[in-house]
Amino acid sequence: NLYDYYVESHANAWVSYMTPFETMEQAVHMGPQFLPWHRYLLLRIEADMAEVTGDPAFALPYWDLTDCYQDGVPN
Repeated sequence: NLYDYYVESHANAWVSYMTPFETMEQAVHMGPQFLPWHRYLLLRIEADMAEVTGDPAFALPYWDLTDCYQDGVPN
């Protein structure tokens, strides 16, 4: 199913980005490709979810972390 596909894609990225100089954790989650790769993955998930649900306007909710600290105290 699609969920398993995205879990496997994420796991495979750990291995494919690994080099002799970087461990799996450093390569994917500590490297320069972290933001673009994960953003792309989220865009693909949104597109697939829109197709599955039949809702072309489907979008994943966005967590605005700054909103949690408006009064200086986390909610």
